[in-house]
Amino acid sequence: MSIVRLFVCAALCVAMAVGCGPQGRGLPMAKVKGTVKYAGGNVPDGQINFQHSTGEMTGTKFGADGKYELDVAVGKNKVMVTSLVSNQGESSKGSGKQMEVFTNRVPDKYSNFDSSGLEVDVAKDGSTYDVTLTK
Repeated sequence: MSIVRLFVCAALCVAMAVGCGPQGRGLPMAKVKGTVKYAGGNVPDGQINFQHSTGEMTGTKFGADGKYELDVAVGKNKVMVTSLVSNQGESSKGSGKQMEVFTNRVPDKYSNFDSSGLEVDVAKDGSTYDVTLTK
């Protein structure tokens, strides 16, 4: 994965962590929940992001079970998914012996709203959106 994509993903994570998103802009919100799957199993430890047709974004992390739940703006949303893994194990982090490099567990096309091909129309009463990624 390119450095630019890594920085874009990091910036999205930071923006969402500090509360940036459609909630504060008056867009109606609804609960969306689901599971992210790839290569026959659940995708572990990643991030799913939604971009409303107005450009507003929201997202959340998901754990080892690939399950997520969050409030998303009602209406059409593009979706992107990342699941980054470090080249360093937990025991060697911070040792300074090698540069930490992240790779995506899912194909890179899913780390961009425009190339992922993923889209969901969120209903006023909420939606279940299970994401099955392909190669």
